[in-house]
Amino acid sequence: MLLVLQLVFAFASVVSADHDADWFRSTNSGRHNSLDLSKGLEDQVAATTCLSDSFVRVNGRRFEVGGEEFIFAGWNQWEMMEQATGAGPPARHTPLSGREHIVRLLNEGVKTGLKVIRVWAHLITPGQEVQSEPGVWNEERLRGLDFFIDEARKRRLRLVIVLADNWYVSGGVDNYVKWSGSAQTHQDFFIDSGAKRIFKDMISTITNRQNTITGIRYADDPTIMSYNLINEARCQNCPAETMGRWIDEMARFLKLNAPNQLVGLGYEGFFHESDPEDLRATNPGVGSNWAAKEGQSWLRHSRLKSIDYTSIHVWPDNWSPKTVEFMKSFIRSRIDLAQSVGKPFVLEEFGKKVDRSAGEAGFVERDQYFSAAFEIAERAARDGELSGTIFWHWYDRGIGLTSRYGIHSDETTFELVKRHAKRMNIIGNVPTHCHAKFSRNSSPPPSRTGADELSLISASHTHETFSNSLKLSRMLSSSLSASRSEYDVTTSGVSSRTTTRSIVGSQSSGSYPHTPALNAKATPHRNSTVTAARFAVASSAVTARPNSTPSSTRTFGPTHTTETSSTPSSLAIVASPPNDRATSSGVVPSRLSAPSTKTCSARHSSLDRRATSSSVPSRRTASHIVDTGARTREAIG
Repeated sequence: MLLVLQLVFAFASVVSADHDADWFRSTNSGRHNSLDLSKGLEDQVAATTCLSDSFVRVNGRRFEVGGEEFIFAGWNQWEMMEQATGAGPPARHTPLSGREHIVRLLNEGVKTGLKVIRVWAHLITPGQEVQSEPGVWNEERLRGLDFFIDEARKRRLRLVIVLADNWYVSGGVDNYVKWSGSAQTHQDFFIDSGAKRIFKDMISTITNRQNTITGIRYADDPTIMSYNLINEARCQNCPAETMGRWIDEMARFLKLNAPNQLVGLGYEGFFHESDPEDLRATNPGVGSNWAAKEGQSWLRHSRLKSIDYTSIHVWPDNWSPKTVEFMKSFIRSRIDLAQSVGKPFVLEEFGKKVDRSAGEAGFVERDQYFSAAFEIAERAARDGELSGTIFWHWYDRGIGLTSRYGIHSDETTFELVKRHAKRMNIIGNVPTHCHAKFSRNSSPPPSRTGADELSLISASHTHETFSNSLKLSRMLSSSLSASRSEYDVTTSGVSSRTTTRSIVGSQSSGSYPHTPALNAKATPHRNSTVTAARFAVASSAVTARPNSTPSSTRTFGPTHTTETSSTPSSLAIVASPPNDRATSSGVVPSRLSAPSTKTCSARHSSLDRRATSSSVPSRRTASHIVDTGARTREAIG
């Protein structure tokens, strides 16, 4: 009884700490990212991720969308089903309707440049189960998942869907143990035939569900990038083969139902006691071998042909040593080891507790952890060793204000998230986001973020980014030719040049079209260049077109890119419609200054795509932009 009272008191304390609905309507902070209340929730899309409407594929160590490399930053939103169904997240309330909070967050995520969300396909709240017993599904709960997938689809976001959980009974492993009738322990889940059958039935129900809003079967929806079978599966004191066999069996079954979608492990990344000692030495735990006894053999299980990409979760607060240095060494070791697997690598979960009672000082430690993790990830992405990051955990403003791990967009940690998202988009050579609604020869929408926002208009699309140090706009010709497209990039005093990429293999048709490892035939490795790019780099204090004479000119690269350097005091941003290269798109002031202005331009047709010995594929061509971003943050504090 005492425990019950303590839980009730804790719940009441959390609820009272969150803001009420009036705060969201009447204060500047609450109105941040507010919706147009004259419209329905289904009509609140302000921007998209710019991704094509096609499935995420695996091509060697990279993800691809529509044939282009996909490098991303994203966020975890584990209580999505509670919000989408009105059940309310555990231990906190939703001042607005849960779905309004969801839409607010999706809009802000897209504008920030985040492109992937990892969510649970079940509720963890007792009494609110989406599946209350085997085969008994709550249709209203499932319609909440329909809603979320549709809202993500409209914004061209991609989803990683977690099908079950290791830690919570509701929607978790222990529920399947209870339902099986023959399993007795958590460990039995991985070998019990009854538990396996019920789990497979769940997979069939989810993947074959037809969305009640879109009419699209989940398995046929490119919005769903991948599935985690279980979040952080553990089988304590089990042989590594126990979980390995279970993972392979379930992943292959899922692929029979959803052959166009990917499967990831969803684990922390521990090495088993049967693994070599040098690998076990990288596990967390000081003076303890606990991590080696959890049934995971990360490298062996990542190599399973039915698993499409490698991933890890990092929780320094729950491990030891609890230091930034150990977190960095853990991430770096897994990145290095993943290269031998030959699949994309994702930093799928990482978070840090924050002491909110300490005010701003309480965020310093968390910021140090996030900054270190992002720095490693960005460097690895530039080197072709990492494809994505998904931080833990993002709340809408006014919710979860006492959460130990929650992040809000008005906190210093989120400034690191925004910077990281922009950098990952630069490395991936994609805009931060695109306007959801555009028309030929239209004008840009009014600025919503002040002088730091720049909108550039092309004949067909408007692509918009937010940054003091980067403005990126893809200029598509009116014919939308896939073989001839242009980009405009505006940064502060940074020279840019044509980026080449390495396409490490392409798959032929097979039972798993997205996974070369599972196909009998694959083309040899080859090199290719990405669409040629036109880069315009401008000084930040923009007031007028310069009349200065270039101080130097040089030519480089297979596309005969010419770089011109000059030192004007100001430069007007130039939008570049196909037939008018000198049309001004307006004056955009900036708080940052730059020592020089450099303009790089390059064009090529489909014939230029042939790789040459001089065009060495590399992501390092974006490194100068990332480094500049670091200095930019220091300059503005």
